[in-house]
Amino acid sequence: MTRTDGDQRILKLTDFIDSRDGRVGWNLEDACRELKLNISAAYAARLFKLSRGLGVREYAKKKRLSAAAESLTTTDLSVKAIAVECGYRSPPDFTRRFKEHFQLSPSDFRKRALRHGG
Repeated sequence: MTRTDGDQRILKLTDFIDSRDGRVGWNLEDACRELKLNISAAYAARLFKLSRGLGVREYAKKKRLSAAAESLTTTDLSVKAIAVECGYRSPPDFTRRFKEHFQLSPSDFRKRALRHGG
């Protein structure tokens, strides 16, 4: 099997991550058990990567950063509050990851979004 788009286990895992905007404080073994996927973490990771084109952690990280970008443009929460809300341990770590992904600091991202009408 090379394509796993229709694999219900991966759909379940993806929905789990999506429903939490990537804020998942678990390891993959626990998630497989909780979701009753009946597969090992290693196998789930392989299937996920085949299906989604990127690893579980990377997928969750992108989800968290997208949720952060949404918060930056739709709320007036501080960058620090958004970092905590998105599960980052420290605002500097959040800022670094955000900048790697969007090529802008969270503050600059918010300024640009506000200037361009969201």
